[in-house]
Amino acid sequence: MKFLKKLFNSKKYGGVIESLDLIDFWDDLDDPKSNVTTSKSTSGFLNDKAGWAISDKKYDLAEKLLLESINRNNDNSIDLHFTYNHLIKLYYKLRDKNDYLDKCIDICKKDIALYEEELKDEKFFKKNDTRIPSFQRLVIIYEKQNKYKKAIKICEKAIKYSMRDTTKSGFEGRLKRLKKKAEK
Repeated sequence: MKFLKKLFNSKKYGGVIESLDLIDFWDDLDDPKSNVTTSKSTSGFLNDKAGWAISDKKYDLAEKLLLESINRNNDNSIDLHFTYNHLIKLYYKLRDKNDYLDKCIDICKKDIALYEEELKDEKFFKKNDTRIPSFQRLVIIYEKQNKYKKAIKICEKAIKYSMRDTTKSGFEGRLKRLKKKAEK
């Protein structure tokens, strides 16, 4: 509760609750007799709030929320995957500052490993058109760094898992282009 009060910057509530004029409503929810519950995990809640912070360009807050989401994750690999996706998006937006590009690469690698170790067999991810953004993002980063062999390796993994990306030619076309660049 202490973290939530801090998050909402409260006198009693303040912050988001106050700015959205939800104080009376929130007071009613806070009634112990109301039996308000949620199926959302702490990690999922923080991840959702981080998505809002990113879209509102509150990047420091977003990073704090996402890192706390990771800390509070209770072995929920799907929540962790979506937290990683937000971190990848955030760090790539900030890639020209400090060491954010290295952080982005690190999170992409963690998300790919998470997919390989835990998510690839999840019903949620078993479709043939699965899109795990960390594969595409990491290939793009490596290509821009002229690290074609690394980019090729990630493309091959993506193809192995029947991943799709947002391009017309997919990872297969991307792989052909990378191999041509690597030969030069």
